[in-house]
Amino acid sequence: LENVRVHKVWRFTGHIPIGLSWAKPLYDLLLLFKAIGMRLRKKYDIVHGQHIEGTLIGLLVKGRLPLYYTIHSLLSEEMEITKVPGAGALQRLFKFVEKIAYRAAAKIFPVSPSFLEVVGQYTDRQKCHFIPDVGPEAPIKSEITEKIKADFNGKVRFMYSGNLTVYQGIDLLLEAFQNIDAHLIVVGGSADMVQHYQNLADKLGVHNAHFLGMQRAEDIPSYLAAADVLVSPRLEGSNIPSKLFTYIGMQKPIVMTDIPAHTQLEKQAFLFCQPTPADLAIKLQSLLD
Repeated sequence: LENVRVHKVWRFTGHIPIGLSWAKPLYDLLLLFKAIGMRLRKKYDIVHGQHIEGTLIGLLVKGRLPLYYTIHSLLSEEMEITKVPGAGALQRLFKFVEKIAYRAAAKIFPVSPSFLEVVGQYTDRQKCHFIPDVGPEAPIKSEITEKIKADFNGKVRFMYSGNLTVYQGIDLLLEAFQNIDAHLIVVGGSADMVQHYQNLADKLGVHNAHFLGMQRAEDIPSYLAAADVLVSPRLEGSNIPSKLFTYIGMQKPIVMTDIPAHTQLEKQAFLFCQPTPADLAIKLQSLLD
């Protein structure tokens, strides 16, 4: 971007997975040292923190500068969803630090309307401004789209794109697909998660499930363009998944679970189901019919 300088910390790992990982606190520490050094060398007007980690780093280095905070997700909520060992203690810790960030920030930009209610419990709602996420602007690559259509032809193509963590509801989707005569194409997920769900699909007898693994972010719209129906079977959460904006840009039918993460969007545009295999199967079959 013109007139924008990007400063990065030293990279000492390969791919960093979504969710908790040992590398992220170390990167946060490097980012803190980088921010301190930049703050000492240059004169700035605003510190803008992304996520709670970036905002806490900003709080430590801002001095008298105003601090802005963009909330993409709540770590305290993620601890409740992911159910990792020690999640209860981590949830209490993250709630505490999130409160500090809410009160310290001069402006807060949540990407989901539901976050306005959470933030309003601890600080002035007047400093909150809802700014929704947007899907990536990437051209559709016809060679990718046509290959998917050729590889999975003859039947309707249902597609999911995203990570394969438990709360995304891939188990639910596979159970619902047991009697659906169509292709189920899953784009995303690490190799071990792909293998896990391929084994589950085989166990459930869902032989029309195809796992394509992780793809480049700029290619995702080209994969989605080859689908007939898009699916988001997420089980929990209140932040709007950013992939939904990419889904919407495809102008295709979308089946989603009836949870706060999904229902904050315009309801008339989607087909909602209860987060149960039976109801999801009914909705998928209704579109297939």
